[in-house]
Amino acid sequence: MQRLEKWKRCMANTAMLFALGATLALTTQCFLLPGQNEEDNNDMLLLAALAINPNSGTYYAGWEFDGSGRRALYFKDGVKTTLPDLEANGESEATSILVTASDIIVTGYSSDASGYHVPGYWRNGSWNSLPRLDNTEDGIANDAIFVGADLYIVGFSADGTGTSVPGYWKNNQWNALSVPDAGRSSQAASIALDGGNIYIGGSCGDGSIILPCIWTNGTRETLSRIDNSKNGFVADLEVLNGVVYAVGNSYNSSSIPVPVFWRDGIRTSLSVIDPSRSSQANAIDIVGTTLYISGFSQTGAGIDQAVYWVDGNRVDLSPVDAGEHSKSFDIALSGTSVLVGGYSDNAGGSSDPTIWESNTGTSLIKNSTGDGHIRDVDVVQ
Repeated sequence: MQRLEKWKRCMANTAMLFALGATLALTTQCFLLPGQNEEDNNDMLLLAALAINPNSGTYYAGWEFDGSGRRALYFKDGVKTTLPDLEANGESEATSILVTASDIIVTGYSSDASGYHVPGYWRNGSWNSLPRLDNTEDGIANDAIFVGADLYIVGFSADGTGTSVPGYWKNNQWNALSVPDAGRSSQAASIALDGGNIYIGGSCGDGSIILPCIWTNGTRETLSRIDNSKNGFVADLEVLNGVVYAVGNSYNSSSIPVPVFWRDGIRTSLSVIDPSRSSQANAIDIVGTTLYISGFSQTGAGIDQAVYWVDGNRVDLSPVDAGEHSKSFDIALSGTSVLVGGYSDNAGGSSDPTIWESNTGTSLIKNSTGDGHIRDVDVVQ
């Protein structure tokens, strides 16, 4: 009976911490160990509460046109934060968001006084420019991960000839990636870490062709294409237990882009609404053994329609305003809900930053007078 009363008090203390906003993922048992008193147990519960990620929430990153230019932004649980530009009269876009217990990292670009795109990132709201190969050319930061305490950011920087060079910045230091043809533009789009290995996906220019490429610890591999005389690219990749999954496009013999995914280099085409129209795979998320891929597929009438695939089965998403264009650029799971981020055109002809949750679309900035997109989704526990 005495132990039962202590158990009840333990549960009451746990409930109090829940009420204070500390959602505890505890394996702590609600009984007192030998030599442990109730105050010790309360201290353990408090420490567990404090260990919860203070940045937990659902994040969407992208941009909107505010009447004078594009502005990088992100939403946390529906609340918008507009990020500062490098220049007061410049423009900016956010391409990805990475959230840890101590940092909110948003990658993208912000234009300089001459209008060139400066690659960089916002760290907890403060802009950080990354070095370019040539300060009179553009660059963009596309994705980021932490490897231990080191921050890796991938993207591209154009050289003095205007050719985009793929690479990564490690703690703000530029590192170029190998390419098959240095005279052709290439770029790095996505980065992943698995088993101590760093994987980067993107595209490589080779003469008149664009190749889908993956770099593993800097070593480049070209992925197969539907037609070797046509283009292809990697838009996103994830690595699970050493197995590399990549998504993107491969053009067929009719020069129509086909959405595909590669599993350790083995290519699989994804179903589309109309095989005679363009489609694209933009992002991948793996939950357990299930593959979620987001993108778009054009209808027979030439309307872009946001879609996603679950283990290859296509789900067509309705635009917020019927009959309008929509595209999706990222996908994530929140509990049992599938979150898809992108845009949906409104009846006025502008694109609203849009999230589809369990197949229902909601404009985060409703009936905007200028365009806006969601480029990345991050669900942080």
